[in-house]
Amino acid sequence: MKNKFRILKTLLCVILIIAVPFAFAGCKDKTEKQTEKLADKYLSDRHVEEKYKDSEGKVAFKVDYILPELDESKDQRYSAFNRIMDSIESESQSNAKTVIANKLFEKGKPWKETGGYTVPYASHRYVSVLVEIQREATSGNVTSNYTPVTFSLVDFKQCSLSQFGKVSSDYLQTQLAKAIMTKISESGASVPELSTIRSSFDLTSFVFTADGFTIYFTNSSVSGFSGVKECYDFSFDEVSNLLQLPNQPVK
Repeated sequence: MKNKFRILKTLLCVILIIAVPFAFAGCKDKTEKQTEKLADKYLSDRHVEEKYKDSEGKVAFKVDYILPELDESKDQRYSAFNRIMDSIESESQSNAKTVIANKLFEKGKPWKETGGYTVPYASHRYVSVLVEIQREATSGNVTSNYTPVTFSLVDFKQCSLSQFGKVSSDYLQTQLAKAIMTKISESGASVPELSTIRSSFDLTSFVFTADGFTIYFTNSSVSGFSGVKECYDFSFDEVSNLLQLPNQPVK
C-alpha cells in the first residue's frame, strides 16, 4: 500500500513538473498577445493635396499635408475621429477661398499650406494627435497652426479635460489659465490677463503625454504677447488636485 502511495505521489510530482512550465508559457503567450494589441498602430496616413485657382484660372493656393486616419473597416465608430480630421481639412478650404476672394496672392505666386502630425500618446483607450499646418503667404511670412485632438477609443468621442476633472469645468479652466500665467511669468515673458489666456484655449485643446498633458492655444488671443509659447506642459503632480488622468502610471 505504501509503495502504491509512493508511486502515485511520484506520478503527481512528475505531472506538476511537466504542467507548470506550460501553464506559465500560456500566461506569457497571453501577455505577449495583449502587449502586441496595445502596441498596435491605431493611425494611418491620409495624404491631402489640392490646388485652388483664381477667376483667371491661375493657382492661388496650394495644400499639401498628411492627416491621421483611423481604419473604419475595423470599426465604423472610428468615423467620428475621421470627421474631426475632415473639419481640419475644411478649415484649409475656407482659408483658401478667403485668400482668393480677398486677392491676397500675387499672380503666379500662390499661398502654400503644408503640414503633418505627430502622436504624443497612444494606448488601447486613448489616442492623442497633434496636427501642425504651416501657412506661407506670398510675402514669405510663415505661420504655424496647431490643432490638438485627443480621442477616446472607449466611447468614440473627442475628449475634454472636464471628463477627468475633480472640479467643475469652469473652475478647472480658470485654474489652468492661472497656472499658465505663472509659467509665462517664470519665463520672463509679458503676462496676458487671465481673461485673455482663458479665452485662448478650451478644455479639448490638449494632448496626453507620457508625463501628463499639454495645452495648446488655439486662437490668436495671445499671439501679440512676446515670449508667450504656443503650448504649455502639465505634469501629473501639478494637477493632482484638479484632475484624475487616465494616462497616469499605476504605482
